[in-house]
Amino acid sequence: MLPQVQGLVMRIRARAFLPSALLMSLLLAGPLVPELSAGIVAVSYGGTITSVSTAATTATGVVVGDTITGSFSYDSTQTGSAGDFKFTGSSKTHTMTFKIFNSSDQQVFTDSYSGNVSAYYFAKVAFSSTSGTTLDLEGDTIYKQGLGITGPGPPPAFDLTLFNPTNGGGFSASNLPLPTTTTISNFIKTTAILEWDPADQSFGAVITEFNDQTVPEPSGLVLAIVAMVTWTVGFSISRRKPAGALQSGRIAPLPHP
Repeated sequence: MLPQVQGLVMRIRARAFLPSALLMSLLLAGPLVPELSAGIVAVSYGGTITSVSTAATTATGVVVGDTITGSFSYDSTQTGSAGDFKFTGSSKTHTMTFKIFNSSDQQVFTDSYSGNVSAYYFAKVAFSSTSGTTLDLEGDTIYKQGLGITGPGPPPAFDLTLFNPTNGGGFSASNLPLPTTTTISNFIKTTAILEWDPADQSFGAVITEFNDQTVPEPSGLVLAIVAMVTWTVGFSISRRKPAGALQSGRIAPLPHP
């Protein structure tokens, strides 16, 4: 492993300790808390920012090369159809959160799924016989709702894409369930992509660690997707006009802790 990559991984691991500990507490507390079901998938993650808009840097302080850590969870018993699972309004567990740190290990930004009853949260499982199965988690965040923007978009406030290139776990065109606490392992063995996209403020990140374990180097498919995400984010940013709320100065970034 290259020295700079090794250093990045060590920083990610240190910062991922808290979300990992919280997720472990959630899982261990399961038998003691009646409303928690055995179907709850809980995963911590870490990675690095690979693209960011000028507006996002101005508003949040995030720059390319910053590290990101966070976690997500969902109840795999949520009903759905043909790989589509709508959590909006559901009483079943569905969460997403992240924190971003600069090269001096200072937290510069944080955001999370807004969590109110009307907040958009959607999971999509898609199959391909050539490139494998993907799991997309997307939804609203506190920050974007603060801008007065909600719903699927396009684009949604966050979109986390995980890859299962071997279709491990029995996924097929006719079998597209939500990954369970067992089959989620097939989706956290390779790098993932996180896109965050409030109005005129966007960043992309590559996720290289799950549950404190570094995943193998990206496959050619994932590298191609990373390149596409970076180009798309940059292209869409260049075509946008500043949102009126941001122009007027009525919206302030989240305060740094």
